[in-house]
Amino acid sequence: MIAVLGGLVAALCFGTATLCSSRVSLAVGPTTTLAWVMAVGFFVSLPAVAITWPDGGPSGEASARLAAGGCLVVVGLFSVYAAMRRADVSLVAPIVGTEGAIAAVIAVLAGEQLHAGVGVALAVIGVGVVLAAAGTRGAGAAARRRQTAGIGIAGLAALVFGLGLFVLGDVAEETGAGLVTFAPRIVGVLAVTAPLVARGRPVPLRGRLLVLAVVAGACEAVGYLAFAVGSGDGIAVASVLSSQFAVVATIGGYLLFGERLRGRQVVGVVAVLGGVLAVSILSA
Repeated sequence: MIAVLGGLVAALCFGTATLCSSRVSLAVGPTTTLAWVMAVGFFVSLPAVAITWPDGGPSGEASARLAAGGCLVVVGLFSVYAAMRRADVSLVAPIVGTEGAIAAVIAVLAGEQLHAGVGVALAVIGVGVVLAAAGTRGAGAAARRRQTAGIGIAGLAALVFGLGLFVLGDVAEETGAGLVTFAPRIVGVLAVTAPLVARGRPVPLRGRLLVLAVVAGACEAVGYLAFAVGSGDGIAVASVLSSQFAVVATIGGYLLFGERLRGRQVVGVVAVLGGVLAVSILSA
């Protein structure tokens, strides 16, 4: 039950963060968006670190895994922001949402047991991704190439996130949920935010963009905290359920941003979401 609740809370937080960060990324680019999201998340996650700090601190091996997982998350987020500058949220999110299925597969390879039907669901997801990449209604060759690039970057983000979810989920029980949440933030601040500040390059955000960046950063941090808590009860279940953020982001893109997809793309997105849902049910 903890894995289910943690995964669902993470899905809601990640979905909200995706919708907010998509608008910021379109306005100021993926690098500045990542810098702001990491900075906000850094401060939001500090209380969780203090509360859940393990006795004696993390071991050297655990610290190395936290650093590796943190790097993967930072690369994954940058890829997502870059993808959303090229393709609609309602198209990018379902593809990135396959991260949970990827993490589940890695968990199985590492020894966890899952239902045999997971393989069929993963095949459905693969077909859905292909259909989702079917092109843009009424778009020219340049727009289609741009969208295809966005889909490719989203696929890369899914692979990176899937590995990152597994690495961080696997170490959560030893280090505590706070450090799992904090690791990507400290990596992001040191590797992205601080260098930009030193060069005077971060774009100052005001008004609506500032609010969206703060909400995105806070939701990313809270989402990872919920995932870390849930993964202690089952990495595969928490990972796959957290990837349901794609449902939140896809519906939000349609209702809030007026995004529309072609018929084949709709079928593809539904196949991806359905496949991820099937993996969730079979993993529970």
